[in-house]
Amino acid sequence: GLPAREVLPTADKDKIIQQLNELLSDPSAIVVKPLRHVNRKKLREETSLVNSCVAAIPTSSITDTNNLLLAGAHVVCERLGEKPSSQKTNQRKDPLWKRRIEDKINQVRKDISHLEEMRKGTVLKQRILEGLHRCHPLLKKKGIPCVVEELKQRLRAKAAKIKRFNNRTERFHQNKLFGNNQRQFYRNLQSSPEHQTTSVSEADKDSCLKFWKNIWGNPIEHNEEAQWLPEVRMALASAEEQQQFVITDFLVEERVKKMTNWASPGKDGLHAYWIKHFKQLHDRIASQLMHCLSNAEVPDWMTVGRTFLLIKDHSKGPLPGNFRPITCLPAMWKLFTGLLADSIYRH
Repeated sequence: GLPAREVLPTADKDKIIQQLNELLSDPSAIVVKPLRHVNRKKLREETSLVNSCVAAIPTSSITDTNNLLLAGAHVVCERLGEKPSSQKTNQRKDPLWKRRIEDKINQVRKDISHLEEMRKGTVLKQRILEGLHRCHPLLKKKGIPCVVEELKQRLRAKAAKIKRFNNRTERFHQNKLFGNNQRQFYRNLQSSPEHQTTSVSEADKDSCLKFWKNIWGNPIEHNEEAQWLPEVRMALASAEEQQQFVITDFLVEERVKKMTNWASPGKDGLHAYWIKHFKQLHDRIASQLMHCLSNAEVPDWMTVGRTFLLIKDHSKGPLPGNFRPITCLPAMWKLFTGLLADSIYRH
């Protein structure tokens, strides 16, 4: 059964609906982020709560429904305490244990510098002297050279500890990535620092635009008199004509199950996870996509993607032809084309 928390008090439900309406009135305020790192149980609970509210908000087109999905994702992020990130993601911080050791290394280096100054005869401030004697009580007994040598050995030990932990962490992530995504694993090996001699940022923007515009901008005319076409027509002459295809909520639910939850989204920023779990909207998504199919009208935003250039061979440098274009299309377009593809394959 559904979690007990899904039965919302009327006041809480009205509050969520009001928040959704406010976001829909100003879609530019909607910003979502992938939540793959969030506890799955908590994420499912909050998603179920918002899912029970979205049905109360009417939408007249697939564009409005897409915005409603984004608004629901935004509300879930806020309820989980996750601040929606902008397109520029902050650099991930190092783990606490590494920062703690690095702080100790910096302190040891500072003490070595002060002791070297003392050996040269430099007069240090009273506060610094007190701190050195407090941290190194045997300073007077052993002498400055002995304490400096001990600190250098301690410094090497801590640096080796960080290196050992880094190697262990890297092996762990590589083993996990190899089991989940071998293609990305080998791609990372090719782009590792020892194999990398150039950076994507070094590529010339104008030359890349010119190169790919000449490829994508020129229309392609296919050969309608190819020799293999008559053979295909003869082989399919006895095939029955495909019946009128109707998109249903069941087909939407089955198709969206095949989509990756947190794959890179299109320009709209919507991940497939929200289409998959906001099940109250599957019925209207089906009818609105069917409207697009019947009228041969698709909103412009559904066919606009974000293209990233991934370098192929770092040894060749940032040449325009040395990049592999990867285009991230909206999740709703992937769902729509996936439904059509499934229908054709079934036929």
